Amino acid sequence: MNLPDIQLAIIGLGYVGLPLAVEFGKQRSVIGFDINQKRIDQLMAGHDFTLETEAEELQAAVHLQFSTKLQDLRACNVFIVTVPTPIDEHKRPDLTPLIKASETVGKVLKAGDIVIYESTVYPGCTEEDCVPVLEKLSGLKFNQDFFCGYPSVYWPSPLNIYAQLHPHHQPQNSPRPDRMRPHCQQPFWCHR
Repeated sequence: MNLPDIQLAIIGLGYVGLPLAVEFGKQRSVIGFDINQKRIDQLMAGHDFTLETEAEELQAAVHLQFSTKLQDLRACNVFIVTVPTPIDEHKRPDLTPLIKASETVGKVLKAGDIVIYESTVYPGCTEEDCVPVLEKLSGLKFNQDFFCGYPSVYWPSPLNIYAQLHPHHQPQNSPRPDRMRPHCQQPFWCHR
C-alpha cells in the first residue's frame, strides 16, 4: 500500500484519537469515527468539550470528516483504533471498548486493510483478544488477508509523532512501550 492509496479512519475521538485525527486532517483525508453522536455533533460545530483541541485547530483540519455511521468506514483501508482501556474495580483492564471497536472495524475490514491499535493494552492483547474478533466478523485471515500494527518506542507511532509535534501537550499515559509487527515498521502505515 502506498501513501496516496491510504483511506484513513481514526476510531475513537478521545484524548488520543481527536488530536491525531486533527493533525492528519490538516494534511489528508481522514474519517474521525466515534459512537457518541453528541460528541460528533459538538466537534462538527467546532467545540471540543475535552479541551484536547482548540477551535482553530478543528477549523484547520479541512480534510477531517466526523461520523458515527458504519457505512462511512467502508471506503477506508487503514484504521487506527484509539479507544480507552479503563480498569475495573479489581484494577484489571476493561477491554469492552477495544472489543467493540474491533467489532466495528471487523464489519468493514477488507483484504489488504491494516488495523493499528493505539490503545493502551498489555502484551499479547492485540493478537489474543482483538485479532480473533476481526477475523470472525470479516471472514479474513490475520497476516494473510489483513494486517495489524501496534505502537513501538523504536518506531514512530502516530501518538509518538503527535507528541513530537506538540511537546507542550502530552496526553496521559503516552507514549508507552509496546511492540509492532515486523512488516509494520513505517510510521502511519504497514506494508507486506
